[in-house]
Amino acid sequence: MKIVFLTSHSANNLDVFMSSLKNHQDYCNKHMYTLINCEGPYSVYVDMALIKSFFKKDYDIVVIIGTDVLIQKLDNPITAYMPVNSGITMCREIANGNALNGDFIIISKSCESDELLTSLQDTQKRFATTQDCLNELQSRIHVSPYLQIAAPSMNPTIDYTKFNLGDYFSVHYHTIGAAPIVSEKAKAMRADLGVD
Repeated sequence: MKIVFLTSHSANNLDVFMSSLKNHQDYCNKHMYTLINCEGPYSVYVDMALIKSFFKKDYDIVVIIGTDVLIQKLDNPITAYMPVNSGITMCREIANGNALNGDFIIISKSCESDELLTSLQDTQKRFATTQDCLNELQSRIHVSPYLQIAAPSMNPTIDYTKFNLGDYFSVHYHTIGAAPIVSEKAKAMRADLGVD
């Protein structure tokens, strides 16, 4: 099975990208996945044509991962978080009112995902916010409950005692209810990785 992880960065989040790069590379090397970084301006929209191009290159699964995400279960294959032929798998930020989050999307090559990508290609920019677009997807995707959790170090006002952080595949370094500060993300990521 051919699997590619896609991440992207631009000048304004280079520090965050450099903080997560080794983690993403170590994970992909361990499972013999391809890791590709797409450098360019940040966009909240999913590049449907890019995803479809990897399916044309005989990839079975395309994974979109944010530069502000660290994988903590390096031994677990990504396929453990999706049902067979699931189409599209996403996660909910359970510390964020259970909202869908677009910083970790697993897309399998299937008729279901192709239809969804085709319909979104023209409609995603019509939504007022990206969250509205994600909400529209809820009935058409598989939600993986332990794919990702928001990083406690970024959200000190949230009570994390009800969550077992070790259960989650990845940790997302963003602030809930406040604008993210790139330097704070990078600092928190490096601290959790135990690097300067």
